[in-house]
Amino acid sequence: MQPGELAVGLARELRNPLHIIRGAAEILASLTQTRGGRAYARQGCQEIVEEVDRIDRLLADLLHYAAPVEPDHGATSELSALLHSVRGPIEEDARCSILVRGAPSGECQLRVAMASEHTRALLYYLLRYAALAASERGLVSVSMGCREGAVYLDISHDGRLVDNAQLPELLQPFAVPSGASGLDLAIAHRLVSLYDGRLTLRAGATQVLRLQSPAVPTPRTLTLRYTPKR
Repeated sequence: MQPGELAVGLARELRNPLHIIRGAAEILASLTQTRGGRAYARQGCQEIVEEVDRIDRLLADLLHYAAPVEPDHGATSELSALLHSVRGPIEEDARCSILVRGAPSGECQLRVAMASEHTRALLYYLLRYAALAASERGLVSVSMGCREGAVYLDISHDGRLVDNAQLPELLQPFAVPSGASGLDLAIAHRLVSLYDGRLTLRAGATQVLRLQSPAVPTPRTLTLRYTPKR
């Protein structure tokens, strides 16, 4: 994406919360002059806080997306532990439930060839996208495992589906459906690409994000036995 296109997308994302903030402020100004307007005033204040937080997150995401990232190809990280470290905050912020299924299996034990800080950021943005794109029930399901030398992670949500032909476009900045962040998938796609992984999307009964990353085999235990000569 060219800088001009990125600027247009950012301007569109910022305009909506700014309009909401302006409208809420105008309502608050009028309520201060009437009786019984305290409940509406509190609601207006809450909307202002939420939209300011949204702008702050968007600007933080933009800085993350624009910052140079150097991969550490000698590093490894354990996927399931990092997944659980980001799960709680996202469930609280997005008011959703994230169901995690799957356990380490085989020799790989869900360890991927990726630096821990990059793996954590990748999982955070993938889960946040799914949580924000989910329906009002907020159902997000995660399954993981190891197959044919690669760790896979499937994240599905029950929100609005996207036509399969449009799925590749979602990996571009500000191309996501309404309700989700405009940079979540773009940042995740960039991070996984640095480590020769793949991020794919498919739509069926639910929309599924699949992360595939090279697995790191767990070293076999070598037992040494000493038998003294008689």
